[in-house]
Amino acid sequence: MKTLITKSGYKIIQILSRRSNVFLLTDGKTNILIDSGPKSERRLLVKRLFELNVNHIDFLILTHTHFDHAENSAFIREKYKAKVI
Repeated sequence: MKTLITKSGYKIIQILSRRSNVFLLTDGKTNILIDSGPKSERRLLVKRLFELNVNHIDFLILTHTHFDHAENSAFIREKYKAKVI
């Protein structure tokens, strides 16, 4: 997983990078997921979030509604109590 750190201290972590990119933005308190990836990548997505000790997602931002960007959105909303944007 690639990680970048902004000047303000946010981490931008590339969670998935196969068919579509999924990014986690976090300051250690607030977690924002950008896109949720395809259903075929769900296990890897959950595994990587677990490895990062992410047990809640405050916001899920969907860039658009193609399946490879949004197919796990309902799952993420329910499991991590995310508000979907």
